[in-house]
Amino acid sequence: MVLGTDVEGKWHASRFDDSELALVRRAADLMGYYVVRVQTDNAELHALAEALPVGKIFASGKAFVPFVAGPVFQKLAPLSEGGEPINTERAAAEGPSAKMNQPDATTTADAL
Repeated sequence: MVLGTDVEGKWHASRFDDSELALVRRAADLMGYYVVRVQTDNAELHALAEALPVGKIFASGKAFVPFVAGPVFQKLAPLSEGGEPINTERAAAEGPSAKMNQPDATTTADAL
């Protein structure tokens, strides 16, 4: 799944097929979002991910990652601690949960 907040602080999350992983990583990097690979042994995260809308990768390399409700995003953000931060410099400075737990904060300068 891909999740993050846009420059207006709105929550976004969607699921993608593993066959698109390379494209998903690139799109997440372009948007400043996080990729979280969902393992089936984490039942709670798996159920949340399955309920997310399916995202779409565009030819431009960016992705459509739909809005999600605040309560859903707030459940996903702490569970994403094991996710892959794409922008490693920013992630090292901020950490994924630090930025995701601040929904009103601007998270990236290059988001969609």
